[in-house]
Amino acid sequence: MCWISSPAIISGRAAGRRWQRNCIAPAKLPPQISVASGSGASKPLTPADSWAISAAMQDMTTAASRPPSVLFVCLGNICRSPLAEAAFREEARKAGLDVEADSAGTGDWHVGKAPDRRAQAIAHRHGIDISHYRARQILREDFGRFTHILALDRDNLAALRALAPADAGAEIALLLDMVPGREGQAVADPYFGADEGFEATWADVSAAARALAGRLAR
Repeated sequence: MCWISSPAIISGRAAGRRWQRNCIAPAKLPPQISVASGSGASKPLTPADSWAISAAMQDMTTAASRPPSVLFVCLGNICRSPLAEAAFREEARKAGLDVEADSAGTGDWHVGKAPDRRAQAIAHRHGIDISHYRARQILREDFGRFTHILALDRDNLAALRALAPADAGAEIALLLDMVPGREGQAVADPYFGADEGFEATWADVSAAARALAGRLAR
């Protein structure tokens, strides 16, 4: 088994990011092991059978051994999802979690841009600097890279499920599903409203971040 860890930059933010890969050589199973045929009789495992079983075991080992990684997704990745990422990073830090966090949008309108100035202001008010965050659009690879992909509302949840490949390994859910009593609810988009809407958004994503950190810490 080999464990490779190297620094990586995702969507222009290097802090706390990494890409890890677990390498396990396919095991040769003893020749006496057999599998049942369609008729109910057993037959020795072929090399192809051994490889398939070994590959399945590798996938299970990799999923169980890698640390959690969470991607927060809204529409443009300049308001709600960067605030969710920031709130979760803070809660994970407090809980001492070894976890990766990132955010993205289903749309590409704001790719490469910093978060909305009002999002930056509310995060700063709570002691967090998100000015270096840069918006990006979700990628197909994200569905295999992250263990959890959390949408901020139902429309983006539907978009994620439509984009997800058949072999997606991530758990895809609504962010507020993490909060008891808030299941199925959306974090309202504050983009077209007054500044006060960002305070409500921060309250929602902070509650979800605390709940998620507690869940991952168990």
